[in-house]
Amino acid sequence: MGIEYSRAELATEIEEIGWTQKIETGIDILDSQHRRYFELVKNYLATAKQVTPDNVRNSELVERLDFLRSYAIEHFSTEEKIMKDTGYQEYQQHIEEHKYFLKHVGDLYEKTCNEGSNDILTREVYYYILEWFIGHIQITDMKVVAFLNQNAG
Repeated sequence: MGIEYSRAELATEIEEIGWTQKIETGIDILDSQHRRYFELVKNYLATAKQVTPDNVRNSELVERLDFLRSYAIEHFSTEEKIMKDTGYQEYQQHIEEHKYFLKHVGDLYEKTCNEGSNDILTREVYYYILEWFIGHIQITDMKVVAFLNQNAG
């Protein structure tokens, strides 16, 4: 697979510039969707830095998190269709990771809606929307890529 990078290193790079070729899969539709997802993450993080207990930016933060979650659902359905159409053997395990992510981000969304943002919640959201997603691409998505490359042609 080439050079491996730490999640933290990649998270910092993505937070600063929105995307890195270091996690490209080589599958155009997935890379395009990953790029868009990380643009949304960058926008979310910029908003999160502006939220304080005494301002009204929390509603904007909630809106951005909801849009991120919706976009992740759309992206995961694309991945799942590719896996299903190609007979990928680890399809169910991959879907379980998607469900895990969506459940946790959904819970964090509800907390943000109900409680507002705070440092602990912001760190947890950061982990899931950025670091967890990077790890998912590095490990789980790359297994799909290897399968597709092995079975191409």
